[in-house]
Amino acid sequence: MRDTTTVMGLILDIAKNDNRIRAVFQTGSRVNPLVNRDIMQDYDIIYCVQDVEAFKTDESFLEPMGEPILVHKPDAMKTLGRTASETFLYSCLFEDGVKVDFKFYPVEKITNLMTTETLLLLLMDKDNLIQQLAVSSDVGYRAGRATKNEFEEVTAEFFYRVVEMTPYLYRKQTIGGFYAYRELMDMLNRMLSWYIANEKDYKVNLGKNYRDIAKNLDDEYRNIYIDVYPSMDSEEFWRALFAACTLFRKLGLTLAERLGYNYPRQTDVRVSAHIRKVWQQAKKARIQ
Repeated sequence: MRDTTTVMGLILDIAKNDNRIRAVFQTGSRVNPLVNRDIMQDYDIIYCVQDVEAFKTDESFLEPMGEPILVHKPDAMKTLGRTASETFLYSCLFEDGVKVDFKFYPVEKITNLMTTETLLLLLMDKDNLIQQLAVSSDVGYRAGRATKNEFEEVTAEFFYRVVEMTPYLYRKQTIGGFYAYRELMDMLNRMLSWYIANEKDYKVNLGKNYRDIAKNLDDEYRNIYIDVYPSMDSEEFWRALFAACTLFRKLGLTLAERLGYNYPRQTDVRVSAHIRKVWQQAKKARIQ
């Protein structure tokens, strides 16, 4: 795998040799001083260009980087429900394992970029467009405080997803259950992020896809959280669902008390009773 100096040199050479690229920023974990370095980190690069459209089909800019194993252009995938954007992303994996995300951003919107993105390191500015750039930090990525509406909506959605899970588990349709469970886990992880943020005085970044949730939990909550992830075994899946409900209840009640919100205890009790009833019915059906 090429070292950082080599990779960054190639990235900057692309910009130097292409007049359409007027400024270059680096973002992501590599410019976050609080993130530990390892060989699996992507390079997140923003090229500010005069014409984003010109780069959507022309991949020749990649040639100095070497032969890619994979070039993924998610913004071009309209059949997957991607909406139109003024930016365009190339996510590239190269033969030596180096992965670089090249985002093309309209240079006339560079002020917007500097306003909305807090993890930014300026690498090149051909036209001296950037007079001053704030110190790069992860403040824009930190878990925030739940509003009353957010708390209520996530709680309602969680209980709906719990109920939605029960037919899958009753029928032992674990593959379909995994798809439904993803939505439930999203609600649980949001509640966890709010709880952790509150515990850490809103100064914690939980990473992409909540990857650092577990390490920011105390032993009691961490042990329950581990049990929330199911296997393909039907009975283990039931246990994971019960663990998810237990953890959500503990978090919801604690956070509601701290923030002055209402936790729907009656709904919790009734939904919990419902899924236990279906679980008992499922056990009885298997016995018969």
